[in-house]
Amino acid sequence: MRSVHISIACVATALVAPPRARPRTRRLATPIPPPPTKGARVVISYCPGCKWLLRSAYFAQELLTTFDGGELREVALSPAEIAGTWTVSIDDQIVWDRKADGGFPEAKILKRRVRDVVAPDASLGHSDAVPPKEPASVGWEDDWLAETSLSSDGSAPDPAVPPGLAGLGRDVAGALLRKVGENSGLDL
Repeated sequence: MRSVHISIACVATALVAPPRARPRTRRLATPIPPPPTKGARVVISYCPGCKWLLRSAYFAQELLTTFDGGELREVALSPAEIAGTWTVSIDDQIVWDRKADGGFPEAKILKRRVRDVVAPDASLGHSDAVPPKEPASVGWEDDWLAETSLSSDGSAPDPAVPPGLAGLGRDVAGALLRKVGENSGLDL
């Protein structure tokens, strides 16, 4: 019985790995490179009591991803001591103040203001595109004139067709008017 016990003990010790010795020296950490010397420093000051940290971090991310060609040295988030503060400054020049500018900016507006300071000749791509402005309407006369424009043959508008239905054509407008007349009991 003793020999059986010894052979089992030998097998059990063969399955357990010996403990590894710890290295006696520590690996060196990755060296931190020195901060860049060129580029602008952007500081977003926010009111921590107003819970504007996430909004500030979002704008910081937008600026860092837009200006990734070395225009910015850093974007810092700074809790403000004065309640209600939210400002964006570039090298101590304020480019957006929530109180003076009437609220928070759209991302593309803030990017334009930062671009105008750090890289005036750079393009922001689709954020630079200004949508075309619609011509201002003087009043109902302009709308009525547009709806009652001359027909394709140059003749005057059909007086039997109301101005709001002029674009539909005489046949369709007449059918609509008859349907309305049937439902209301009027003879049109």
